[in-house]
Amino acid sequence: MADNEPSGPFHAGPGTAHEIGVMVGFIAAFIIITVVYLIIWRVYNKRSEAKEMQRRHILAEKTNPRNTRVMEDKAGNRMKRKARKALE
Repeated sequence: MADNEPSGPFHAGPGTAHEIGVMVGFIAAFIIITVVYLIIWRVYNKRSEAKEMQRRHILAEKTNPRNTRVMEDKAGNRMKRKARKALE
């Protein structure tokens, strides 16, 4: 047998499988952390938006002497109570 011929079938060393496992583990951890972060972010934004709308309602009641609530829809358009009820 010549020196440059393989002596048997190729087997990857023990370190290769470990490196691939670590790589896949980090990718999975990244995906899980990203999904959890997105869920927490959306919950926080919903709570913040609800608090902001409540603050706007209170402010509109305090500043409007006729008590005809002037509100804004999500696009930022101002509308009175009757117009808003017509849209809902």
